[in-house]
Amino acid sequence: MLNDLMKDFTKSEMIDIAEELDVSVTRKVLLTNMLKAVLADLDENGIPDDNSELLSEFLIAAEYTDEDGNVLPAHEELLEKKGDDDDKDDEGEPVEFPPCFGFADKRDPACKRCEVLKLCLAERINNRPPCFGRLFSATAEECKICIEASNCAAEKERKEN
Repeated sequence: MLNDLMKDFTKSEMIDIAEELDVSVTRKVLLTNMLKAVLADLDENGIPDDNSELLSEFLIAAEYTDEDGNVLPAHEELLEKKGDDDDKDDEGEPVEFPPCFGFADKRDPACKRCEVLKLCLAERINNRPPCFGRLFSATAEECKICIEASNCAAEKERKEN
């Protein structure tokens, strides 16, 4: 579905959609990561009541709503599941994720002390762009600013050997 959405919406349009949903993104963020952030926000916070025409088109393309703006059944169930046991610790208490969640670095002393390091590392791996380990180029602007650049370069080299 991400590939279809990437074909249907430009980076400028995705920035407008992200801003409407109060998702923090910049022009430097890869389009795939921007899409993932918007979809994650919709899954977490639900679908706003009052949408721009662009956001409405996105919700239809992402199969959250139909053309009439009705939430599709698959997403009604997903939104009802918010607050389930995925975000609770061993004692059943809610886990508070830090704002940096998903950007773990084992070399960072703060990350080493963090209680959710393993989850954070898994989230970082899950959010790797589709080009990871395949299209790395030291001269590409996207690669220069990518958090996964060093890992991507190593993975690409490993695959080539």
